[in-house]
Amino acid sequence: MKPHTLIVKAIAAAVIIMAACACSTSKKAAAPATDSASGWERVRVPMTVRIEKPTSMSVSGTAIMVRDTSITLSMRFLGMEMAAAQLTADSVLVVDKLHRQYFAEKIDKALEKVPLTLDLLQNVLMGKNFTIPKGILPPDVTYHTAGNDSIITSLAICRGDTSRIEFTFDNHVASPAGPVASLISVKANGKKPIAASIEWNWNKAKWNDEVEPRTLTVSGSYTRIKGTKPGDLIK
Repeated sequence: MKPHTLIVKAIAAAVIIMAACACSTSKKAAAPATDSASGWERVRVPMTVRIEKPTSMSVSGTAIMVRDTSITLSMRFLGMEMAAAQLTADSVLVVDKLHRQYFAEKIDKALEKVPLTLDLLQNVLMGKNFTIPKGILPPDVTYHTAGNDSIITSLAICRGDTSRIEFTFDNHVASPAGPVASLISVKANGKKPIAASIEWNWNKAKWNDEVEPRTLTVSGSYTRIKGTKPGDLIK
């Protein structure tokens, strides 16, 4: 597999990992984490995405999170940005810079609907504990967590008897946001099984005023990829 192809596939997989548990814009969907750790507003952290299924690959990049606002990923090869992605409260954008094409869609249309918000997703990506009020999830969706008042060590999201997504959170370390997980692994069954992980290098993270927020955009010279979903980009 060519390096640029691997990078585009990996960033699409990272989007899937993130969006697997955050696919709604409703601000009533989730309660704040038990430990809100108000000491951060922005963070930039190196990351490595590793995928076992549906294909095998590993690639490094950087994530920028603006609290309650956006999550932006950048994957590079030989110093050049080859692909980027951004999740906001209601949309997902994946850009293949080498081939000058992009995928853009509303989250609730592009991905399976699980009513959790962007702020909750950021807590999940950091391995922080959270709660969801009763009556918010669809009747056939349940979730289970393990951990303590500050962190989670595992999360399972189930849709009836046919779909299950399992997360594990390991190697928590101290940070301005409180304890955060260094390794997040995800497995999903169903028609297209997924096995992947995101490893965060919190030792090299930059916080708050050290971080410049980024808005990902595409020009008119890019071609929009239609009739697909992020999952189709990693086949």
